[in-house]
Formats: sequence, structure tokens, C-alpha cells
Amino acid sequence: MNGNGRRRTGSIRSPRGGVPPWPVAAIVLAFAIHVPQAMAADKPAAEIEAIRAGLEEAFDSCHHWGGEEPYDDDRAGQIRRGYERDCPVAFASARAALAALPDDPKVAAIIIDLEDYIGPYAFEGQRVVVDDRTKKRLCANAASFYGDPGNRGLRFTGYFEEFCPAEAAILPAR
Repeated sequence: MNGNGRRRTGSIRSPRGGVPPWPVAAIVLAFAIHVPQAMAADKPAAEIEAIRAGLEEAFDSCHHWGGEEPYDDDRAGQIRRGYERDCPVAFASARAALAALPDDPKVAAIIIDLEDYIGPYAFEGQRVVVDDRTKKRLCANAASFYGDPGNRGLRFTGYFEEFCPAEAAILPAR
């Protein structure tokens, strides 16, 4: 008997009568780890890789123009036209990849890096991260990508630290 005059049944209960927090935490953690894999599991591996590769190629085409020097008016025009041609494609590819693979860590990392291009290059209408829920989801997934020792050198930029400060703070120093 317990102090309330009831017979102990051996069940796992918290003192206030519900389920204690540790089994709930274990279930939530298992769900968080396995659901993204299950969501991607309904797509063949080749399709997942094609989506990632398409996004990465579109990002690289847009990002390329950031390193170019406008040494004269003609070159400045080429760079501007390159941005106008390639960056909207990258943002459209990012939105499509996010819809197809919403919990993919690599997709999240590339999208966060792409978001860095919005302010300086006037692509405001192209924004992929439109609300806090999407931002939190991308930050958590990108942190997973950057936290993997095999990915540490890939696009872990100062912008990730600015865009996702809480997630960046818990990652090991680069």
C-alpha cells in the first residue's frame, strides 16, 4: 500500500498521476530522429539525391556571382544580369526542395546559405523562409547537418551563426 491507502500496482506513474516525463521525452526524441528519415524514405534515394544536387547546382550558379569583380560598367552589367537570371532559379529550386524534403539537413543548410543573398542583392520577393516555424525547422535541420563531423567544412558560414544563433552556439567550434 502507498500513503494514499491504494495498493501499488507497479505501473510507471508520476507522483501526480500521469506519465512521468522521461518516457515522453524518449518517445519525442525517437519521433524526431525517425520521422524525417521516414518522410524521405517514401522517395527513392536517387530522387532525393537529384533534388539535393539540383538545389546545390542552382545555389552555386547564384552564389558564383558574389565573387565576381565589377571592374567596369560592362562587367557590372554582366554580374547584374547573372544575378537576375540565376538567383530566382535558385530560390525557386529552394522552395521546391523544401516542399519535397522538408526535414532534409543538407537542403536546410543550403537554403539558409541562400537566404543570405536576400538583403544585399535585393531578392526580397524571393524569400524561402517566410515564417518563424519554417525558420526554426530549417535551423534545427541545418544544425544536424553541420553537427555531423563529415559535414563541418561545408557552408558553415557566419550567416548560419547569425540566422540560427541558438543552434550555432551548441555546435562544436569549427
